[in-house]
Amino acid sequence: MAPGADDRIERLARSLLSSTDEDAAAIADIETARRAAVARLKDSEARTFDPAVTDPLNSGVIRRTSEETATDAEVEERP
Repeated sequence: MAPGADDRIERLARSLLSSTDEDAAAIADIETARRAAVARLKDSEARTFDPAVTDPLNSGVIRRTSEETATDAEVEERP
């Protein structure tokens, strides 16, 4: 993980522990919160390096509206 990750993990863990969100309902202690924080931060970091995030023509891009749908020509141009 990136430098300063320990601080980010601790802040997120404390936030999850005190959260009333449905996702955080299963978090009952600080160690569980830390494990959840590490998992969330790793997922977030992985998405940062996903080419689909930065390349709108990447086949892995999730299109949310019909206007964002790739045309057949765009798909054929891709190697």
